[in-house]
Amino acid sequence: MKATVIGKGNFGSAIGSLLEHNGVDFTYATETEFLDHKVDVAFIAVPTQFIREALANNRPYLDENTIIVNCSKGIEEGTHLLPHQIVESLEISEKYLALIGPSFADEIVNRDPTTVSLGYTDEESANIVEELLTTPYFSVHKTMGYKALELAGAMKNVYAILCGYARGVGFGMNTNVRIILNAKNELSELAGALGYPADDLDTPGIIGDMMLTCTSEQSRNFSYGYNLGRKHDTNPHESRRKTVEGYHTCHSISAIANDCGAKIPLAKLTTHIVEGNFVTPDEFRDILSQNA
Repeated sequence: MKATVIGKGNFGSAIGSLLEHNGVDFTYATETEFLDHKVDVAFIAVPTQFIREALANNRPYLDENTIIVNCSKGIEEGTHLLPHQIVESLEISEKYLALIGPSFADEIVNRDPTTVSLGYTDEESANIVEELLTTPYFSVHKTMGYKALELAGAMKNVYAILCGYARGVGFGMNTNVRIILNAKNELSELAGALGYPADDLDTPGIIGDMMLTCTSEQSRNFSYGYNLGRKHDTNPHESRRKTVEGYHTCHSISAIANDCGAKIPLAKLTTHIVEGNFVTPDEFRDILSQNA
């Protein structure tokens, strides 16, 4: 079994640490550093904006038998495509899974215990990936389907910006929890409008990931929102290794919701904020009170 981790940033290195722990034969690749041999499993760990480039450049060593495991959380700008839709458009493999969950990279490397979700449609592939990644400190919870899981992985970055903003303008944890509860409802609304099965929104990859990202200053999205609220900084600090995915996702989520008629007022409020519009604490309170 030969594997690759496409992405050498923090999370790619974290996935690599799990494979190393389990003695898996793997190599790293990126959108500019290419594979030189066929692989059985490819973990996508580049920012969503670079998935297309990374897979296209490594395409000679990926085929219909390659298990593709997406670990990225976001939506491609311009196309408004989720990771699984990007992979589908490249027609590489139908063996596709999504690994989403509460998983700060440095904590994985430090072997802090956590549980993540592995969304799948092909159970055989899911069993293979579960075996590759599972350790005493990294638990993999398999769940049928990956579309709602990826949608949640993208949307939680948007709400993390909003939670950070709320903290920046002076609100506390009560307000963060209010946003998270409303965010769960908006996710259900949008998933339903898109026809994505979302029977269980309490999986580690959905509620666990949202709780982690929306409440921690370790989250780049939360910190970005906090700085917007404090008016300390309005630069999303873009680079290939450090991307505020929620910044990109805001506009795509709003466009997708408009197309399918879903009502997601808090996500659209976040878009309004990242476009440079300051919302005062009183205005923020009034908006939340209208979206109980």
